[in-house]
Amino acid sequence: MALAPQTEPERQPSSTDGPRDDLAEFRRVRDLIESYPEVLTAHEAAVVLRTSESNLNRLIRRGEVPAHKVGGQWRLSKTALLTALTGTS
Repeated sequence: MALAPQTEPERQPSSTDGPRDDLAEFRRVRDLIESYPEVLTAHEAAVVLRTSESNLNRLIRRGEVPAHKVGGQWRLSKTALLTALTGTS
């Protein structure tokens, strides 16, 4: 009779997971966005933000994300995008 493979018990989140996870996510986004050019397309910005282009376009139209149209397509400054996301000035 073959034994079933043992799996590790599911780890329960602790009260310290939140800030560490937030910091790790912030660093992931920062490193990713630093690899892009200063002016991002809507597609590039959506990848960085882990959202769809249609959702990003909605946020742009609402004025929640700063962007400018160039040749009929949205362009976003990565500096302005990070500033808007972090709430810094």
